[in-house]
Amino acid sequence: MNARRILALLLIVCLLALPILAQEEEESEEEEAIEAMGMTMQGVNSGLALFIVIAGILVVIQAGRILSGSFLWLTISIFYFGAISVFFLLAEFMHVIAIEDISVALAWHFMFYIATSLFIVALRRLQAFGQTHKQMDESRTAFIFFLLGGVLVAIFFSVKMLDPWLARYEGTFWDTFGLIHFVAATFIGYTAMQLFRLRKSFGRVITAAVKPFIVSLIAFTLVHAWELLAESWKVVDIGEAGEVLESVLYFIAITAMLYAVWQIKRRSQVKQ
Repeated sequence: MNARRILALLLIVCLLALPILAQEEEESEEEEAIEAMGMTMQGVNSGLALFIVIAGILVVIQAGRILSGSFLWLTISIFYFGAISVFFLLAEFMHVIAIEDISVALAWHFMFYIATSLFIVALRRLQAFGQTHKQMDESRTAFIFFLLGGVLVAIFFSVKMLDPWLARYEGTFWDTFGLIHFVAATFIGYTAMQLFRLRKSFGRVITAAVKPFIVSLIAFTLVHAWELLAESWKVVDIGEAGEVLESVLYFIAITAMLYAVWQIKRRSQVKQ
């Protein structure tokens, strides 16, 4: 079974599991249902985090040369997106990073802004690669990789120290307004605009990845739209099932992005 079929199978399983997790329980069993939902959520998120980490590593290893140099930005962007899922697991479910919910939200949105910015840079680099096929100097590539990787590690270690300060954001006008979600939507919208604008100048190798990239952006948009409605505006409430829904949407977004990278690799081999 090839990688594409494995990814598709895992996605189908998660989607089929969602209605089961969201079904209503009898009032007499409400507490047990909530506890079971919480345990199921932890299992789902643990599985998704593990899958994202392993799949990300495998894609980067298998992609080999094509993810070096000009593709560095895309690689780091994917790792930032994947790190968000790991952060959720450590903070929300395992409580290794014991911080307030609002601090979790602010921290992962900050990582999302960085990841999206890196993806925008990656689009421009991919455009240049499709036209010239020039690579960056290896020493510069290594420096950028370890620098941005260090920033990611610093976020994980500093968020607990900043928790008291970040917690002050909760309940403010900007919190209830949903500012962090609108900022995320702006990043996604600009990224989509750049993707459509630059696709004509991409080489055939890169163009093959445009559609899965678009799927990824749509899934990310749905994640933030759901959080805006359920957490900031509080107009929708389906309990713990909402968290599972977010996890599944995030899984779809990351999987689509990894598939896009895989397409780039496959088409580049055919071209060679």
